[in-house]
Amino acid sequence: MIILNDNNSAERLSAIGELYEISFPPNERMPFERVLKRCEEGAMRLISVESESGDLLGFANITLCYDALVLNYFAIVPDKQGKGFGTDVILELKKRYPERSIVIDIEDDGVECDNTEQRKRRRAFYERLGFFAMPYRLSIFGVPSIIMSTKKAYSFEEYKKIFAAAFSTWAVSKVELCV
Repeated sequence: MIILNDNNSAERLSAIGELYEISFPPNERMPFERVLKRCEEGAMRLISVESESGDLLGFANITLCYDALVLNYFAIVPDKQGKGFGTDVILELKKRYPERSIVIDIEDDGVECDNTEQRKRRRAFYERLGFFAMPYRLSIFGVPSIIMSTKKAYSFEEYKKIFAAAFSTWAVSKVELCV
């Protein structure tokens, strides 16, 4: 069983920050201090994923906007991966926000690179949980990406509005449609 906690101590936020830094390449993450600032402003929520005994299992950074729940950043502690905790988090988010479509962007698994197999496993994980890919590909800050959703297909224009709400209007200038 997992617990989703969005009332985190300074110590817990520090541990989440360390997990954030090791889980995402520098070109795919905003500075953690900026994530915390966006949370203070109410634009994002930072949720720790904990065991019943309070151990950190991972985190989810979300934005609620329009009819979407944007899963901005999501990571499970490396030695806890593959044990169902990620699945539990997605199922719990679906239960907590049944009216919302969960929207994510993931690295494009159709691009050959050093971690192509990891990208394919990530996509398969989300597909098993009911996500489907939008019929377009994007470059987000230069990273070839796929947009996935649980309930609704979003046009590129709709996704740009969601992305702007989640990150900023400046950040949306770094989202390009791939042909």
